[in-house]
This record gives sequence, C-alpha cells and structure tokens, in this order.
Amino acid sequence: VIPDSCYISESVDLIGDVTLGENVSLWFGTVVRGDMHFITIGNRSNIQDNSVVHVTTDISPTRIGSEVTVGH
Repeated sequence: VIPDSCYISESVDLIGDVTLGENVSLWFGTVVRGDMHFITIGNRSNIQDNSVVHVTTDISPTRIGSEVTVGH
C-alpha cells in the first residue's frame, strides 16, 4: 500500500509486502525488501539514500514507526 502523499525516488526498489504511511519519503537507491515477511513504515518517516530495509526471517516483520529518519 502506497499513499499518493509519499515521495518515492525512481531508483527505489520495493519488493514484496510493503506498506507505507502518509508522507513517507524513500530516497535514491533505497531498497525495501518485504519478500520474507511484511514491512510497515509509519507516517512522515524518511528513508535516506542507499538505505536497505529488510527482514531476516519469516518469523517476524519489520516495523518502522512514524516520524523516523533512517540515515545513510
């Protein structure tokens, strides 16, 4: 699920089960891998250039809260 209010750079890879909150920004070269379990990123969070968000197993998801910045 990707709201219209999100900014997603053209070089971002979204894979699998990924849900974004309102006004999320995903910057150049970011990879979000929800292929083994789901990933949620909360409202107004910012995932900066070349970051990788993923899960390590199918046991538990990755959840990033609202108003979080993940640096590069």
